This record gives sequence, C-alpha cells and structure tokens, in this order.
Amino acid sequence: DLVQAGLLSNPKLKALVLSGGGNVKTELGVEQDFLGLFLRPIQIKLGEAHYQVVKHHVGYEVFSLISEVRSAYFTLQGDKQLLALHRAVLEATEAATELASRQYNAGNINMLDLSRHQAISNQANLTLMQNEIKVKIEQDALKWKLGLISDKELKINGVLPQFSENEPALADLHTRSSENRMDLLALKAEIKGLEEALPWARFSQIAEGELGVEQEQEQVQLTGPELKVAVPIFDQGQAEVARKRTELRQKQKQLESLRQEIHTEVGTLYKEMAVNRKTVEYFQKTIIPNHQQIVESAQKHYNFMLQGVYTLLESKQDEINAHRNYIEALKFYWIIRSKLDFAIGGGLEFPLSGGEQDF
Repeated sequence: DLVQAGLLSNPKLKALVLSGGGNVKTELGVEQDFLGLFLRPIQIKLGEAHYQVVKHHVGYEVFSLISEVRSAYFTLQGDKQLLALHRAVLEATEAATELASRQYNAGNINMLDLSRHQAISNQANLTLMQNEIKVKIEQDALKWKLGLISDKELKINGVLPQFSENEPALADLHTRSSENRMDLLALKAEIKGLEEALPWARFSQIAEGELGVEQEQEQVQLTGPELKVAVPIFDQGQAEVARKRTELRQKQKQLESLRQEIHTEVGTLYKEMAVNRKTVEYFQKTIIPNHQQIVESAQKHYNFMLQGVYTLLESKQDEINAHRNYIEALKFYWIIRSKLDFAIGGGLEFPLSGGEQDF
C-alpha cells in the first residue's frame, strides 16, 4: 500500500471513429491526471502513517505471544519444581504408613489410626499423579506456543530463578509504557495520519483533474490541449472535513483512555509483583527457617525419645508445605513480571537459572 501511494496513475488513451454519409471522423487523445501529481506528497505521507499503524499492530501481537510463552515457561518450571516436592511428600507419607502398619501388627495402634495414615498416603499419591499429568499438559501447551510439533520432551530445569536485588521504580515503568507500548504507538500513528490528512480533506471533491492532448481529424486535422477539472460548487468537501475532524477527536479521546488504562494496568501489576516478592522474601527469611528449626528440634526430641516419630513426620510435612507455598509465590512473581513486561512494551530482565534450557 505504501508503494502504491507513491505511484502516479496511468495515462488514458482514447480513440473514437465516426462515419456516415461518406464522411469519417476520427478522434485520438491521451489524458493524464495532473492533480494526482500535486497530491502525491500527501498520499505518500498518509501511506507512511498507515504503514506505521500496521507495523505497530504486528509488533503488539508479537509481544503478546512473547508474554504468553514466558508465562507458560515459568508456569511449567514452577510446577516441575513443585512436582519434586510432591514426590517428597509421598515418600514421607509412605514412610509414616509403613511405620503405622508395623505398629498395628504389633498391637500398638488400632485400625482407625492405620486407616488415617493410609488415607493420607493415598491422597498424596493421587495429588502426585494429578500434578504429573498437569506438567505434561503444560509442556504440550508450551510446545504449541513455540510452534514445535516434535514429540521430543522439552528439557527445562525445574528450578525457578531468584529475582534480582533491585526493581525498577513505578514512575519509570509508566514512562516506558508511554514510549514503548505498541498499541499506544499505533494509535499515535493513526492520529498523526489524520492530522496530516485534515488540511487536504476539501480536495477530496476535486481530486480528479485531467490534462490531455486531443487530435480530431475530419476534413482538416486539428490538435489541441484538453482540461477536465471538477468545480466544487455544491460539494465543497465540508462533510469530509467534518468527518475527519470528528474521527481525529475520537482517536484523541481513545488515546487518552488507552493511556489511562495502561497506567492503571501497570500500577496494578507492579503492586501484585511487589506483594509476591515480599511474600517470597518472608518465606525465605522467616517461615522456612522457622520450620527448619522446628524439624531440627523435633529430630533431637525423637533421638532422646522425648516424642514419637509421628510428631517428627508432621513437622517435616509442615516444612514441605512451607516450601510448596514459597515456590507458588515465586512462580506467580515471574508470571506477573512477564505480564508487567508486556504492559510496558518490553525491557524487563528475565534471568535463566539451573543451566541451559534445551529445546
């Protein structure tokens, strides 16, 4: 379309032959739209503006796909890390069930206590199977987003990366979104095109003006110029001008609305990311060390026969649950960060962890 906007229209050739009463009249002529020559610069400008609009729309779709792939990647990575924890939970419950079975055979516990341990172990086994299927589905979804049709499994390390020490300021993210969001840039390009087209709107009614040369031959050959121009007597382009002005105001209001919508989206995602970051840090610095302390104390009490093995297993189960909640918070941190990166038009850092990601 941009190339087409810069091309002049083709000349028109015409021929007319009339005969009657022994006479023959021949008319030959060539016509060329000369007003198109004067309007060519504005047509190129408008074509360039439209090209920028389409280019930014394509960029927006590309960044959208990148964001979806990132979110799918961190979801899979986090759930693979959780899968390892579920296996640890199953091992702990199976150990407790085996011990309970021995105590039941020795007559130290009743059938109700044994059944409770078996139910816990069965539930842990079911949860593990469900999460294994979930991880396989997530792998297939990621392969589909990547455009991979091979049955080969993706080798993605099941350890989520730690976040960096410093986060960008919210004001900086708002500035980036105003400068980099592709849908915002597309709307700005539309407005620029309308602003450039507005002064020329009246010329839409006289856009065709033909200059030509005509030769007429009857008894004597006559040759001379020919001019055709639309005369704007009734339609002076006032409706087209009004339409362009209304469309321009509409796009300006849409730009204002979109900018506010992006501003709100960035602020919301930033706060969600900050909450998940603080949650992860709290798990790292407080909750997990506290559970580790409890397990160590329970181990010592068990070694000195001050408490039973079930108390020790319960303490270990609580520690595993704390790790699971920590991984969930870290996973959502990276997913929200991916969405925030899309919301500002790209630029945030995403470190890989745990070695190469083999596709």
